Amino acid sequence: MAKRFTAAIVRYISAQCPDKSKEELEIIGYGLEGVLTTVPKIAFIITVGYFLNILQPLLCAVLSFGILRTFASGVHLNNGWVCLIFSSIVFLFIAYAGVYIPLPMLLKIFMFLVSFILLTLYAPADTEERPLVVPRIRQELKVSSLIFTGLMFIIMLLLPSGHVIGNIITYSVIIESVMTTPAIYFILNRRYRNYEYYET
Repeated sequence: MAKRFTAAIVRYISAQCPDKSKEELEIIGYGLEGVLTTVPKIAFIITVGYFLNILQPLLCAVLSFGILRTFASGVHLNNGWVCLIFSSIVFLFIAYAGVYIPLPMLLKIFMFLVSFILLTLYAPADTEERPLVVPRIRQELKVSSLIFTGLMFIIMLLLPSGHVIGNIITYSVIIESVMTTPAIYFILNRRYRNYEYYET
């Protein structure tokens, strides 16, 4: 449904703004579809966090993980309910781990280093439903992924060792980075580098 709604909005924008290029419309559509598919899941997860009394750590996890995922993308499950359950487990793990499993500073630095390497190699990792066909968009998303990760790294360094927020953003970044790798796509039986199937 989100895909059809996004297509309708992009068609409307194209009709109203004929000066928009195909690449610009692709960027708008990619961002809009991401928002439409994410908002209901986030609303559900935040509601769960409220009742479990971990709303603040969960919000931090949602923001740090979600913003990076907007740029880096990564594997998606092909069933909406399974995806919702999987996403909920990931966010709850990040929140609880951030609170109850503190990370020493050297380990956090190492995890960020691994994340930088993975994102440089594999981000953005598209999906069959949302292939990143335009090379310029892929490059811009990769750069944005690395910039955002760099900002998170700086924030983590400025916080005391073992700080909950530092833990949460570190867990978020490493998990999202791993979700862009071909190995995860293979494990979950999802097609990787989907844009290649659209290139002539």
